[in-house]
Amino acid sequence: MDANQPTAKERLLQTGLRLFSRHGYDATSTRMIAADAHVNLNMIQFHFGGKENFYRGVLEYASGALKDAYGGVYEEIQAAKAKGALDAEAAWGFISRLIDIQLHAVIDQPDPERLSLMYWEQRTGVADCTPMSDVAQTMCEATLASLIVAYRPGVDEHTAAVLSRFINGGIVSFGEHPEFSRLLNGRISDNVTGRIKEALKPFIMSSIEGYSRGDGNLLGDG
Repeated sequence: MDANQPTAKERLLQTGLRLFSRHGYDATSTRMIAADAHVNLNMIQFHFGGKENFYRGVLEYASGALKDAYGGVYEEIQAAKAKGALDAEAAWGFISRLIDIQLHAVIDQPDPERLSLMYWEQRTGVADCTPMSDVAQTMCEATLASLIVAYRPGVDEHTAAVLSRFINGGIVSFGEHPEFSRLLNGRISDNVTGRIKEALKPFIMSSIEGYSRGDGNLLGDG
């Protein structure tokens, strides 16, 4: 067997990613997956023990790409915190890099199947199994909130969390709408995505700057 060829288990994971991202959990059967992956139906039971555990495996498999996307800057941020080197200037630079990663993932959509699967993960499927969302929350959303506090020490953590949710939720919404996703996936000139990012980036950065310059407590004392 060619060592470069994916194993049956890898083909199942790749196929599951594609079909679950397209149809969701309920509408994707194990028979569909096995047929598309060109493996015996029993292989799903053998490797994963059934559809639910297989879906969990696909989500974990897909979350690896998110870890790769955010992992580098996330580790740099953690290292800066450990060294006590996360001053306002460094925090602002990390904020800018995080926003770039998020905009690239949602606007350019280099990996649309994983992006679509994360939307399905948040709405339907196996209860208490959200590894993709967990990675995004930890490495992006919670990290952005901590960077806002580092950038403006007077901002309380609750206000920073609300601001981070506003920023990340706003970016993610660009990829959630099917028509908008299709629009960005080649139905119009490629430079449109670049113009969208160019418009959004300064707006996002100025929003962070503006809100964090307030009294530091968006939610009040209550």
